[in-house]
Amino acid sequence: MRGCTRLASLMAPALLLALALVTWTAPAALALPEAAMHNATPGEPGAPEEPTAPMDTPQVDAHLIEGAFGYVLGERWPGEASPVEPGLLKAEVPPLVDSGLFDFHSLWLDPQSHEIVQISASRAFQHSREAEKAHLALVGLLTGKYGPPRTEQLRQVFAAQGRSVHVLMSLEGDMALLGVVYQDDRATAAAITRPRFDLTLPDIPGVNDAAGNATGQ
Repeated sequence: MRGCTRLASLMAPALLLALALVTWTAPAALALPEAAMHNATPGEPGAPEEPTAPMDTPQVDAHLIEGAFGYVLGERWPGEASPVEPGLLKAEVPPLVDSGLFDFHSLWLDPQSHEIVQISASRAFQHSREAEKAHLALVGLLTGKYGPPRTEQLRQVFAAQGRSVHVLMSLEGDMALLGVVYQDDRATAAAITRPRFDLTLPDIPGVNDAAGNATGQ
């Protein structure tokens, strides 16, 4: 079990970063002109084709993606958080509402407003079959709530009104990691593409003091 926990602690950040990098490079996340296609209402010109559900699968009215595990996207997080790449703050938190599917939960924040832009969870499984069962159960639950997903680069994506849920299972030998990310697409893109400046003035004798402030000689 110790090896499984260590795998989760090592893989969870990598999984979320991988999901982030894939999402950031997608047109919708960068709000490029093509983003209108991904954010358009189904049926409007330029909107992507919606996945067609099988004949025996009832159509579901997609719910707004508000958040998960008791946390809400867009709300300000008052607690502590640490800076992580690619330009967000991260807070490891306990689930306020526990789904029973995951062991690790995190909030990803806009570094300026501290608003929650992502909510993630992950769990390492010692046997890939257990992960596959949990993966199918998770996708089934999300499909029942948000409608059929689309598949992008080995992950299932549920999208509605500028927000998305990403599900990914990663295999490492006989072990596997299951992860999910709830995301406000535009808020996340805005946070990671915002210019960041770290301006340090050189210490010039007679001009700057030790704190980097002008002395006014």
